Amino acid sequence: MKKLVYSLFVTLLLLFSGCLIKEDEVKKVFQTPSYEFDASQLICPSGQCVAFVCNKSEDNSYTGFYPPPVVGSNCSFESVETEGEYKEYLKGDKMFLRTFGAGFGSSFMEFADANAYCNNSLTYSVKWVLGNTSTGYVLPSPERATCFFEKSTLPVYILYAGGLSVPINKVAEFAKSLDGKGPAIVITEYQYNSSNPAELSAIASQAKAIKQNCKNCLVAVYTKLNDDAILKELQKDSGFNRSVDLVAFGLDGRETSYCTGGMLVYEGLTFSRTILYNYSKPSFWAYLLIPRGFNENGMCVWNEVEEKRAYLTLFFSVSSIRKYGVIGFAPYSLYGNPLKCENCTLMENGQPRQDSFSMFFSYCQQFYYYYNFIPVAFATKPGTNCSFEKTPTQTVYIGQSSSELDVPLYTVDSPMPYFYKCAACFSFNYSAVPKGIGGSGSGDYHCTDGIGKTIDYWADVFEADPDYMKAIAQQESGFDECAVGLAPPNWPYCNQGGIEFEDPTGKCNNAIQQKLHNYCWDKSVTNFADPSEACRPCSSVSSGNNGGHCKICAMGMMQVIDYPGYYYKEKGMEAPDRIKLCGAYEYNPFNMNDSACARSYDTMVNAKKARELIAELNSNEKSALGITDENVGWWVALFTSYSNSKSTMHGWITDYIENKPQNCQGLGESACYAQECCKWDDEDEECRYSYSKTCCGANTFFEYLESKNCLNKPYGVQVLRKYVAAWKECGNCDEPSFLENFKKYHPKKEYEIPFP
Repeated sequence: MKKLVYSLFVTLLLLFSGCLIKEDEVKKVFQTPSYEFDASQLICPSGQCVAFVCNKSEDNSYTGFYPPPVVGSNCSFESVETEGEYKEYLKGDKMFLRTFGAGFGSSFMEFADANAYCNNSLTYSVKWVLGNTSTGYVLPSPERATCFFEKSTLPVYILYAGGLSVPINKVAEFAKSLDGKGPAIVITEYQYNSSNPAELSAIASQAKAIKQNCKNCLVAVYTKLNDDAILKELQKDSGFNRSVDLVAFGLDGRETSYCTGGMLVYEGLTFSRTILYNYSKPSFWAYLLIPRGFNENGMCVWNEVEEKRAYLTLFFSVSSIRKYGVIGFAPYSLYGNPLKCENCTLMENGQPRQDSFSMFFSYCQQFYYYYNFIPVAFATKPGTNCSFEKTPTQTVYIGQSSSELDVPLYTVDSPMPYFYKCAACFSFNYSAVPKGIGGSGSGDYHCTDGIGKTIDYWADVFEADPDYMKAIAQQESGFDECAVGLAPPNWPYCNQGGIEFEDPTGKCNNAIQQKLHNYCWDKSVTNFADPSEACRPCSSVSSGNNGGHCKICAMGMMQVIDYPGYYYKEKGMEAPDRIKLCGAYEYNPFNMNDSACARSYDTMVNAKKARELIAELNSNEKSALGITDENVGWWVALFTSYSNSKSTMHGWITDYIENKPQNCQGLGESACYAQECCKWDDEDEECRYSYSKTCCGANTFFEYLESKNCLNKPYGVQVLRKYVAAWKECGNCDEPSFLENFKKYHPKKEYEIPFP
């Protein structure tokens, strides 16, 4: 009986201390003949008190509302041995405590929208980074990362190539893009087979490469919920262990054997506890995904009630989540959908899915007041005394009653003014629009509806300007998903076989056939900037000039000229890189998502080329064009619209400069004769400009591009005008107005760093 009492005492001691009971040790108590035992062997192992700290960079305009900025800074998990050390971190003179925070994914543009629905107080901006074998991962924008660091927001990059196909040198290239910028969180590849030792080794190699090439980065190793196979590798490989700062996983309702919101959050909490106590790593809940409907196992059905309970439990569990080393969490997505799940985003066609939307965001708004400034500090082993770190007690949220736990606190249907967006804009300066861009285009640019948000998402994936991409859609098709661009049958630059492509879904096939059967090649049209100009209604083309029906050239909203994915599959052809990233054999140019994806990839490639072109221009060339530091972003937009090589575009610039009318002014007779486009006027004894086919008389480079007497390539100028209009209408790039919104809601006199 005495032995039983001792055993019960030890068991209860371990349970109430939060220890993980060692079953074998407890059995020895019952099996040992002697009543004497060393209880200290069963008590929790000693651990450390750890805090998430960063060294602060210089204060800026946002410091009054947000924690200190972390531009170029480092963050780490540091041991805190005394209350004095903890208070020094709280003071934040040089190092400061990071606070527990909520975030959002699956793109930075989605984060910007979600942030405005949550008091502009989210602190983790999550982005899923696409990649494949040949292209590597889409490289991050250092400027955007810095924009987040200025507001003490940590950008989180989840690598997602659909498997471990990306060479390790490409992983290193991704990490180098962020080196020195600040403490970005980079999560290793999302999709891998944890039962395959080779793939586990590849994940370890990714983590090492990221840490070696980005000294500021916090490296997170990804694993599925309740799968610790990759974590066991940490114990075997010290280099891998040193490279990993934390563990990331998702609460994925598609992968559960039950469809209960509270249980899903509890599973996450239990797994984070295991990660902390068994592997000494904190964790980040990279995404919370509720699919609505049957989960992948078909074992249960998620409904709206359980989705709302998941969000409710998430916020109610903050105290426990922090205790087990979780630094923050992020719901999966507003409107982007990299995992291509069904009914799993919080918005549809640009509109909130109420009441689930309001359930998350009403508690998110309240969360800011109760928990957003609670530092991340925890014990690495159960039973460790960190009494100086005060864990907040559970709070009753404003508006909450015991009978209303399955409904939002209130309806959330409109955002606050944006405090910042950190969009991938070409320009943030409207006043610097170059001279010569008269007018601004017209039309609805779908800033907030489902079409616009689809474009925003894919622009973000490829670090492209979202408003520029809307200008492309307006220029190419007027946002028509079923648009067909035609070309003469002998035009060699697209669809050389003259194939009559179809929409695999059938939705656009009538529109396709209407175009193909009713438009013919008018051979009298020879000087065209776009091949479709030579394709006219057959009834309006004379028999002598009728060259037969035109062929399909460009397809869909963004008028991409690549073949549909099914054609590559049927012919056994390898798809181009952009098509691999945008659906591969499932790519459908008549699908708005696929079209926006492919054209955003093009924009990423062309923007890089445009920036390189401008960087290579000498000062005289820049001056002749009118390029300045203030307006260079608009010029990047112009050159991005052309897919020609840098050498070709530089040739246009040279030709324009050499043949400007101003070149003839003030020249003497001999110098005048030396200029191809100048002619000496004997009667007036002046050097005048001589207009000819090569000497078109353009006074600006935009006029040179547009004029039929000059280069006759107006496309980029037309897009630039529409970009100006979209920039003004959609407001994704108006950074000064964001700062004004911030100052309006947080006047200078109220600035105070609200740490406990």
